[in-house]
Amino acid sequence: DGSGRITCWGQSGLGRLNAPGGSYAAVSAGGAHSCALDGSGRITCWGRNEYGELDAPGGSYVAVSVGGDHSCALDDSGSIICWGDTTYPYPPLVATTN
Repeated sequence: DGSGRITCWGQSGLGRLNAPGGSYAAVSAGGAHSCALDGSGRITCWGRNEYGELDAPGGSYVAVSVGGDHSCALDDSGSIICWGDTTYPYPPLVATTN
């Protein structure tokens, strides 16, 4: 909504609708998890965490995008950081789980 709060709807299993409170600048939704970027550049994720999808690395980010079992973000220095399922090659990963 206009205040930056996140509202989720759809299938409620696996915590997919448990959006965090607070104000966010961007949100990206995948099949079973979602991530949001707050105004200070921190990422918060919720939903299924089978492959570490919710384990966003610390740092300051300007964009986030969620895939099926992984997530990637663009940090404030221009680097792409990915985490979650590493079955297929992605840019350098900071957290890996297979």
